[in-house]
Amino acid sequence: MDYPYFSDQSFFQLLSDAIHYAKLSRNTSDQYDSQRFSRASIMNSMLTIESAANCCISSISGPSKFLGDIEKLASFTKFDIFSKFLESEYIDRGNHKYQKVAELKRIRDSSVHPKKIKIPVDLSLDHDKYEDLVLLELSFDSSPMPHTKIDKSSMFWFSRDAESALEAIFGFYDYYFVDILKLKHEEVLGLLGNSLFLGGNYCMLFHQQYLEKELEYVESIGIKQKFINLKCMRQINVPWPLTKPSN
Repeated sequence: MDYPYFSDQSFFQLLSDAIHYAKLSRNTSDQYDSQRFSRASIMNSMLTIESAANCCISSISGPSKFLGDIEKLASFTKFDIFSKFLESEYIDRGNHKYQKVAELKRIRDSSVHPKKIKIPVDLSLDHDKYEDLVLLELSFDSSPMPHTKIDKSSMFWFSRDAESALEAIFGFYDYYFVDILKLKHEEVLGLLGNSLFLGGNYCMLFHQQYLEKELEYVESIGIKQKFINLKCMRQINVPWPLTKPSN
């Protein structure tokens, strides 16, 4: 591709939203709102996995048919192909950081498919006494996953689950981009971020002012990460939003 060009990628937007909604979920006093925000956070955390894998594959050069075939593969297979492309190791499927994000994929699959849950409740209503529906005290048994402790059903997602999902993805990205690929911070940002490429070895990151604050929040709740360092790369300050809604 001829220079200059803009690389428009969703990874940091998804990550930023995942953190933002996790914070809202923790801080609200309304339990239902907390659950709604936690669902939004967890879904965005899950989407970062596919986005990161696609960012990796999009940086590979090759015949269009070959790249098209790769696009159809599962996200973790894409990560392995990119590892091979950089002559690095494959993801260790026994590594606990991989197992946590693999659980997120299974949770995502479970959350979008209907489920029938058997409940040990005998329902008997006196229809002469109650003309309308009455409030029934029902209870369900949760079914948390072994590594993330996030439940298979989104009915049981709370702020702690949103934070568990964040911890899982940050841990995996540290493991993959730093431990396996051994990429420098600026290489990670160039790979995953919205960047303006001015030449073969020179690009600038679009200013991530909101993400900076959100990464500070992540650290404040005890989630450590080492794969993002926004200060290592020159950033372009641009007004936000970049576009206006169409009429």
